[in-house]
Amino acid sequence: MKPQFSFRSTLLLRVGLYVAGIVLAYHMVRLAATQMGLNYAIGSFFELRFLLIWGYFLVVYLVVKHVFSHFDRQMILSWLLGELHQPSQEDRIFLFMDLNDSTRIAEKIGSRQYFYFLNDFHSLVEEHIRPFGGEIFQYVGDEVVISWKSESALNNRHAIEFFFKIYEMLDQHEESFLNKYGYRPFVKGAVHLGEVTKGQMGRIKKDFAFVGDVLNTTARMYKLCNKDQAPLVISEKLLNNLGPIEEYQKQSLGHFQLEGKSDQIYVYALANKTH
Repeated sequence: MKPQFSFRSTLLLRVGLYVAGIVLAYHMVRLAATQMGLNYAIGSFFELRFLLIWGYFLVVYLVVKHVFSHFDRQMILSWLLGELHQPSQEDRIFLFMDLNDSTRIAEKIGSRQYFYFLNDFHSLVEEHIRPFGGEIFQYVGDEVVISWKSESALNNRHAIEFFFKIYEMLDQHEESFLNKYGYRPFVKGAVHLGEVTKGQMGRIKKDFAFVGDVLNTTARMYKLCNKDQAPLVISEKLLNNLGPIEEYQKQSLGHFQLEGKSDQIYVYALANKTH
């Protein structure tokens, strides 16, 4: 989404709002103390102490908000609970989702407009992810990687439902994208289940990471989307764990040979019957 205001205008607006909030809070506290007969509690240098305390907490709040805004809320919660301080293993579902024909679109509209194009797409993903319980792992260009803990996602098929929700939302926002960029996004996806090791990586630049074969496999499953014109491909392993999915059209794509590996996996294409 293209910013409506420049960085300087936004900064000045925020500073003005914060200052107005502090001044309003100061007058409310002073008025409340006067009405309750607690003038003695105000004392000398009250204004200075008040501004210092509020300023301190405001700075702490802004720093924490800025740091936490770089990570998914579920990842932050896992970190606060100590789950990421030591590597641990768990089964997870991963959905890799990216845009069709993104290179051509970028060449046509230029890198700056393509940046806003991607940002609008990512904003749409973020807007709808929470009801489906997913965790945004990372953005890599036009690709979004989302994960779910398997015990919860298997019960409600959130990974599949979320993909087709975004598919539907892009249809609904088609006119907006066409008016702004002359193109609309079409998504393809691959979803798989497997064991990963999760933890915190790095010393200077720290980040949360998942490591496991399921990530490499899911990323390589993308090729079948282009080859077979399938919006979403899913591994047999995950499909068997989901149970009946009558609302989706299922098509067998056979065994898929993983590049650089001797193993094969059996995959299916899924499509929403309403599309």
